[in-house]
Amino acid sequence: MRLSLLSTLAASSLTAASFAGVVGPYATSDFQDWLSAGGLPGAEDPSGSLFDPSLTTSLVVDEFNPSSMTFGPQVSEGTAYTFVSNGTSANWWSWTATGGAGGVSVSTSGDGDSIYSNPQNSALSFEFNGSTSAEDGFISGLRGIGGGFRFFNANGQSVNGRIILRLSTGESVIRNFNSDEAFAGFWLTDPYSTITGLTLEPFSGSTASYFIGAHTLYLGYAGVAIPAPGAIALLGAASLVGWTRRRG
Repeated sequence: MRLSLLSTLAASSLTAASFAGVVGPYATSDFQDWLSAGGLPGAEDPSGSLFDPSLTTSLVVDEFNPSSMTFGPQVSEGTAYTFVSNGTSANWWSWTATGGAGGVSVSTSGDGDSIYSNPQNSALSFEFNGSTSAEDGFISGLRGIGGGFRFFNANGQSVNGRIILRLSTGESVIRNFNSDEAFAGFWLTDPYSTITGLTLEPFSGSTASYFIGAHTLYLGYAGVAIPAPGAIALLGAASLVGWTRRRG
């Protein structure tokens, strides 16, 4: 696994009015578009951000290297576990993955390191430590998520299939994944919401002989200052102080 803090931008204000008329999350199947929508470095068009360009944003990339993950009690021979996790309660990017009745397995063959749900055709669910805090009129937490999600055969190789991606906020999309390069991602446009979970489910029974899993996870954190009556002083530099306090 590689954990990399790709950006920490200067904090500023972002009001709920910034998203007037926008309903639901922003979903894309293009990685570069996802970077651009979050205003992250590395995007081909950084000016395409959905947010105020000075919003505090950071990104962590998890590539599921088994040597750096934590596993739950083993429930069968081989590499099946009740859960797989990374990070601690002190890390905003921490996550825990759970699978079907057979738990979660790790693959180091085929198309690379990955985790997937057992048995075949069962859902893979992630829970995140991205908390929401209204302290001092400041909302912070996990607001963007993307990943390389796919179906695997018995050799750990990608196969074609449709996956339902369900966010903890209630929205869901269906994407077709046909290679280890396939991507899907979201950004929340509601400044009062954060992502606490994501579930990957097979769309149909045609993939019953395959496993559903992930080989890369992208987690986007954002801090948003929300002006309230009598709280206008929270704008600008004060917002940065609030964000730093909650990270500490």
